[in-house]
Amino acid sequence: AAQANQAEKNILYVQADAESLPFLAESFDLVTCRIAAHHFPDPNAFVREVSRVLRPGGWFLFIDNVSPEAKELASFVNLVEQTRDPSHVRCLSVTEWRELHSAHDLVECKERLRKKPFAFLPWVQRTSESPEQEKAVEQMLLNAPKDIQAYVGLQIEQGRVMTYRIDEWMVMCQKQGGTQDDTNI
Repeated sequence: AAQANQAEKNILYVQADAESLPFLAESFDLVTCRIAAHHFPDPNAFVREVSRVLRPGGWFLFIDNVSPEAKELASFVNLVEQTRDPSHVRCLSVTEWRELHSAHDLVECKERLRKKPFAFLPWVQRTSESPEQEKAVEQMLLNAPKDIQAYVGLQIEQGRVMTYRIDEWMVMCQKQGGTQDDTNI
């Protein structure tokens, strides 16, 4: 779809597995990944590939949903996501992502963690395969302990979930081996 609607003609589109990129080592100045990594079965392989294809001093812009650090909350958030979207594998925590970046020579230069709110119905319907699936997600949220409901910013009106929020992390990393200059980020 992107290729069919492109205005710029100097773009090459390649469909590939993020965990096994078909590009030469050190061939890119910039790699981006937005709201996708929670679908990847092997995040370590993904970050390894990002580092492999980046030139020294190259940039990696990463944006994705992240799980809370607390195990119980993380398990709940991931279960809700898996119930809502069967293609969801797992949201990692910021700490887990930091460990992967560090292990693959990616130095974090700037970051932002935010709460991203959603109107519940459009959010759940985006990946829903049935009204029963939507109801199952809503019941999970309605039956969750109050501390979990508070964490995900649940707003309930007349017994229905109105809003839900996730944690979203944005981070700019630079591959070691180049000169770090964050004035242009």
